[in-house]
Amino acid sequence: MAKKMGTRHTIARVRNPDYSSQRDFMRNQLVFSMIVNPELEAASEICRVLSFSSAVKVDTFSRRKVEIAEFFVEDHSRLNGVELNQLHKITKTNILVCAVSHNEDVIIPDGNYAIKPGDHLYITGTHRDLSRFCLDIGAITNRIKNVIIVGGGKIAYYLSKQLFTQGIKVKIIEKDKNRYQILAEKLPYVTIIHGDGSDDELLNEEGIENTDAVLALTGLDEENIVLSLSAKSLYHKKTIAKVTRMNYTGLSDVLKVDSIVAPKKIVASQIIRYVRAKMTKDHDSAVKTLYKIVDGEVEAVEFKVTEHFNYLQQQDLWLLIIVNGHYFHK
Repeated sequence: MAKKMGTRHTIARVRNPDYSSQRDFMRNQLVFSMIVNPELEAASEICRVLSFSSAVKVDTFSRRKVEIAEFFVEDHSRLNGVELNQLHKITKTNILVCAVSHNEDVIIPDGNYAIKPGDHLYITGTHRDLSRFCLDIGAITNRIKNVIIVGGGKIAYYLSKQLFTQGIKVKIIEKDKNRYQILAEKLPYVTIIHGDGSDDELLNEEGIENTDAVLALTGLDEENIVLSLSAKSLYHKKTIAKVTRMNYTGLSDVLKVDSIVAPKKIVASQIIRYVRAKMTKDHDSAVKTLYKIVDGEVEAVEFKVTEHFNYLQQQDLWLLIIVNGHYFHK
């Protein structure tokens, strides 16, 4: 309706899995500027995090050729006390530490910065280099081969399909009988269990001790957090919790949950990226990718350098880090 009434840009939130295969049709034929699916995007983010078992969060640039990953520095990490200009002595990979956060402090580090326990490092590089970096610092564990998902909502549906293509075995525990039956019909290659995922006895019966990751994706934030805490403290598993309340997204350090995923926050970043791109007069150099990192204090922006750029002659691809209005290029 808005498009027919003359609106130039229209963004539609479409969550129904039945429409997911028709996104291109709706975008092209119905002339939507953008279609966002919070659950699908959340599933994609979880899938990326599972590709690095030691990462808190992973985002991609340059059509997935480059990644920016968030790592938490533990007390026993090999990185403790290492200055960034000496990082080559630990790893030969071509990676770049583009931002650091510690408690509420945000730092764009130079070579003299010494890494310390409690730091969140935001590191960019290719998937291969980041994987090698994890091996070099001893932060990577065995590849994740099987997961238990508690809660069979839309995120679990999308995520199961993505993980199946990567050869990861998935087991979903869903307590609603109708939803359980729907998932059993739509996901024949996934093990679906009808039961309460907060029941420790059921989790033990379903082999939580032998699984690599526990994903709490129920509709209740508090239940997801408690489930993740339990899986982390009792079974020492990789844990990811889905939250709806935005004020819960920064609690991963306090709660000792590996990752917290907020679908609303992901979609907000996508819309901001679109709006920022449309604000650029030069279409060629418009924002291609934008992520808000360090709890929204820092923006990582990808754009193409053209002949209109003031600082360089040649065309190239830049990663721009923005902190409180100050720009740092990489």
